[in-house]
Amino acid sequence: MFSLIGTVIAMMLAPLWPAYAEALARGDSAWVRRTFSLSLALAFGASLALAIVFVSLGRTIMALWVGQTIVSSLSLLCALGCRKIIDAVANAIGFFLNAPE
Repeated sequence: MFSLIGTVIAMMLAPLWPAYAEALARGDSAWVRRTFSLSLALAFGASLALAIVFVSLGRTIMALWVGQTIVSSLSLLCALGCRKIIDAVANAIGFFLNAPE
């Protein structure tokens, strides 16, 4: 369930990978700095919002998805949400760092 957060964020940020490469090749460092800052904010904000939704509705979603046989604790849901927020920000950083110069 929480893997959807990473998937959504990666889909939103993937087009930046070649855009960073092109901007770096042109020497447009101002665009790269501005876009990188925005992508970090977007990754953090969107993943935080989705994590809050999944943590707050996690037990209900799990009950509908797999039935009552598996019950997740609130601390587990919070930990998974925090991990996905960190992963989303790391993903934004990774797209920037992997753009060739």
